[in-house]
Amino acid sequence: MPIDSAQWDAEIVPRLSSIDEMKNQLLGVQKRIWSRPSKNMYPNDLLYSSAITRGLKNVGGFVLCLRDRRYFVATLIIRGQLDTLCRVYGLQVVPDQDEYVRAFMKGQIRLLKDRDGNRLTDRCLVEHLGKVLPWALTMYDELAAFAHLSNKHFFGSFSASGDEGEVSGNTSEWDEEVPVDAYSEACDGFEVVTRYLLEGFDQYAQQGEGR
Repeated sequence: MPIDSAQWDAEIVPRLSSIDEMKNQLLGVQKRIWSRPSKNMYPNDLLYSSAITRGLKNVGGFVLCLRDRRYFVATLIIRGQLDTLCRVYGLQVVPDQDEYVRAFMKGQIRLLKDRDGNRLTDRCLVEHLGKVLPWALTMYDELAAFAHLSNKHFFGSFSASGDEGEVSGNTSEWDEEVPVDAYSEACDGFEVVTRYLLEGFDQYAQQGEGR
């Protein structure tokens, strides 16, 4: 069934405008980090600035995907935003934050260990985040079905066409068959992850120089 245009305009269009506004919030936090009186750049600044930049690009990409009815691609952007939150939170679970940033710059975070001696795999990071945000682990697992070829993509490729179990193919680059409610849930997920990112960025910007 094609998307209900009236429902889309009423529910999704306002949400996308609100999410798009988050770009200005991210830029504002970045400006605060870069506008310290001493003009010094600290190790943590590198990770936070990288995370802000990725978050900014994800906001823009998510909004574009939904406006263009690309639901399945949008779910991957939610996963990317959650990954950013996990890696920023990773600073809180390691014994040496500077070492963590150095490993980040080399693409070697998974070679490090947390304070309990566990390898910092993606799973380890999201489990740590799940201790403070219980929904994060559930969201991470649910999004895994979109990140990997799964039954989600089967249902995105075929739809029922009759009362006798018949199906029809739906090979398209757009996701017009995905209901508006699913797009609304995608907005919920992306918005909550980005708001927690913004909260963490804001707290860091308020801490002053170096930490």
